[in-house]
Amino acid sequence: MSRPNTVSSPGRLLSILNPKETWTKRLPVLLLLIVIYLAGVWVRTESFHSRGHRHEDPFWVESAQHFRNVRMVAEGGTIPRVDIDLEYPEGLKTRTHTIHGEYAIGLLARVVPLEKISWFCRSHALFGIYLDKLLQPFWPVSTPDLGSFVRYTVRWFACLQVFWLYLITHEITGRRAAALGAALLYAFSFGSIARTLGDTFYHEHVALPLLGGHLWFFYRSLKRQSLWNPVLCALFLLGSLLTWKVIEFYFLVLVLYFFWMTLGPGLDRNSFRTLWIMTLTVALAGLFLDVHLKYNHFILSKGMLGAYSVLITYGLTRWKSERWRWSVVGMVLILAFLRSRLPSDSELYGHVWQTFFYRFRYLQKPLDPSLLPFDVRHYWVPPYVSPNLFAFLNEVFWPIALAVPGVFAFAVYLLLPGPWRNGTWTPERRQKAFLFLGFWAFLAFYLMFYKIKTFLILFTLPWAGILLVKGTGQSLRLGTALALAVCFGILGVLLMGYADLFIGLAVVSVLGGIGLVMVKYRRAVPQIAALGLLVLFAVISQGYQTVAWNRSVLARGMVAIGISPSQEKDTGAVVPGYLIHETLDWIKYHSEQRAVFMCEFVLAPSILEYTRRPITQHCFFESAMRLKYEEFCYALFKTEEEFYEFCRKYQSTYFIYNAHMLLRDDPNMSFRYIADQMDWNRDWVIYQFHFHPESLRHFELVHQNPFMRIYRVLQPEQLPRPGKNQNEPDYSPMFDESLFRRMIGQAGQEGRRSPEFLYPLVKAYELYYQAENYLLSDQPAVYERGLAYLAEAVQGCPWATPLSNRLGQVFLSIGRSDLARKAFLNTLTWKPDDPEARLGIQRTGSVAGQNE
Repeated sequence: MSRPNTVSSPGRLLSILNPKETWTKRLPVLLLLIVIYLAGVWVRTESFHSRGHRHEDPFWVESAQHFRNVRMVAEGGTIPRVDIDLEYPEGLKTRTHTIHGEYAIGLLARVVPLEKISWFCRSHALFGIYLDKLLQPFWPVSTPDLGSFVRYTVRWFACLQVFWLYLITHEITGRRAAALGAALLYAFSFGSIARTLGDTFYHEHVALPLLGGHLWFFYRSLKRQSLWNPVLCALFLLGSLLTWKVIEFYFLVLVLYFFWMTLGPGLDRNSFRTLWIMTLTVALAGLFLDVHLKYNHFILSKGMLGAYSVLITYGLTRWKSERWRWSVVGMVLILAFLRSRLPSDSELYGHVWQTFFYRFRYLQKPLDPSLLPFDVRHYWVPPYVSPNLFAFLNEVFWPIALAVPGVFAFAVYLLLPGPWRNGTWTPERRQKAFLFLGFWAFLAFYLMFYKIKTFLILFTLPWAGILLVKGTGQSLRLGTALALAVCFGILGVLLMGYADLFIGLAVVSVLGGIGLVMVKYRRAVPQIAALGLLVLFAVISQGYQTVAWNRSVLARGMVAIGISPSQEKDTGAVVPGYLIHETLDWIKYHSEQRAVFMCEFVLAPSILEYTRRPITQHCFFESAMRLKYEEFCYALFKTEEEFYEFCRKYQSTYFIYNAHMLLRDDPNMSFRYIADQMDWNRDWVIYQFHFHPESLRHFELVHQNPFMRIYRVLQPEQLPRPGKNQNEPDYSPMFDESLFRRMIGQAGQEGRRSPEFLYPLVKAYELYYQAENYLLSDQPAVYERGLAYLAEAVQGCPWATPLSNRLGQVFLSIGRSDLARKAFLNTLTWKPDDPEARLGIQRTGSVAGQNE
């Protein structure tokens, strides 16, 4: 039975948590939600540290762009209307993008006294424990800087979904226990935690909590007559649209729901009112506010055209008859045709729609880049790829397994003829219909782009609440049995594959007991207890996995039976992180204050934020930036003269070359793949940047580390200073052409085998950096670990001669002349004229004589 439609005032909108007559009964629920919220923040902080991140680490790529906006506002400034330094020299029109989340966090950081709070926590105690120890998981007490504040803000905002999911699930089920179960599952959900650790800072971290508020008011507006519900639903939707452009794809799903209702059971008055209020609110914002919706013509977007079509069709059905509901199809086609006569919005989302098309066409990204257009070659990369089985089981297995019974039962209901009769759907059924559509829509999106998993979780966990309420009924019994069978089978196989059979048997026994109770006992109490135990097991399992990460029992069990993490991200590890820090330091202290840097867009935002130098490329690709990036990619594989003209066109002072630009050829963001240059040509300017800087006439090598080179772009009348490009600052095997050819072997194989030269060097230098940190320790065990890491680096990449020299020096320092000699001989094998290795050989002889 549906609840009576009563008119409520604004003060009673939060009646689920604050009814006048039941405060004493509902207060424990609020306290439990606060505990769950804090637990969610805590597990995110712990997982952040367990994955090797630090609060003082810099932000990278788009996170650095967003953080820069926050910093400018926090320091008392504002975000410029045209940001010249972000996209030099033409500048980026910032109001065409979603900057309001950064602005809000910047204002918050401006007023929060981080240093004073940190000092207070360090100097005061509670129950004999200093507050900084108690609050460390929840507040940046030990690192009271803006970067740490933003990282914690990501966790605070993300965990607000705990409250919204409680309210949403309570609205749909009417049960506090079911709502608390959904909130608890979200707090510990691996899929949500992985995107909200604080290691990154995305627009979604502000937008999704606003979307949670929109969803709650939307579900309420379908059932209640109060005008406040659709009004607040529209305002929260507008807020989320203003903070993240991807919400526009959610808006398409929302309009699709109204389209479905129009063609199916028909729109009721509540649904119509909610739709027109949302449409009017967004349209007015798109017409009159100084926001991206206005500049990007959102009122003419696909979603808005669909909304107009549904509203017009509703008017026709009220004026004529219900048979006019099919006119919505023609209305959409007419409006789409009229829209096609206007300027296209392909500059905004053309790359996204193209990627959708080619994802369906090929499923797997082709190894031949000529089969794809440029935008798809660039955009079809992590995180815009499908999750593999390892990621699926880690991230969304439990939420989906618990959602299956309710989704299955509602799908069976839709197959019956009765639901499609006009006027037969109750508000509760319409709520579940939207939840059903959102589940399938975002499951499909997730299977295409794993970045969308946070949307999927919002439409999955309420179904888990429905399972707790109705899992004992006949309608969900078959689906519940199916879910338990899935859990039992998958976890059993995974954990039995792990060496610790006791853990596997224990888990299987728990799930088997739950299944036995569900099958054997017909009474509700044992079944509800079994389902509650299943949800509790899911919460504990997810929380443990997020903190243990790839060391968890489940992860090791999957690897043991051959289910491994995706290798796509490994191909993106093309330069050791410490060398990027070294490059930023050189730029900050050795380049001119207003020097303009041309480089790959993944590095450019960090240069802008941490060195304050203007850049020519950035990460906002829903703009003309894509055209400049395409021009850059193709220019790398032209002659020096053509690339020089490109740099001059954008007034670049320096160009930063990275070794992977030439050597990498995989489909995931390698420049050779993106530019469709999979062959090998010594005439490319990129080849000269890598192997022959002495041949360049318009670029001067000014700095080099083992993987990266910085070139000054000379003025037309300038020539490189004599000897400047001929003498490399320090030897790096990465740029040694003779060594490269020796490694590749047969001529003509350079293009195909170049990654075999790159990636061993990357791994070796990563190990070297870790080894150097360990070798600074006074503890023998730690020192030995550093020595082992250094030896592993040389063993894995013997042509990394600077590392084998370093290994020889370390062995000499501890009196192991035999091993030192072996390391130096390895260097001479690959570089016979190495003076340091020859001197080391002499020293090993003298050390050996002294030992005798």
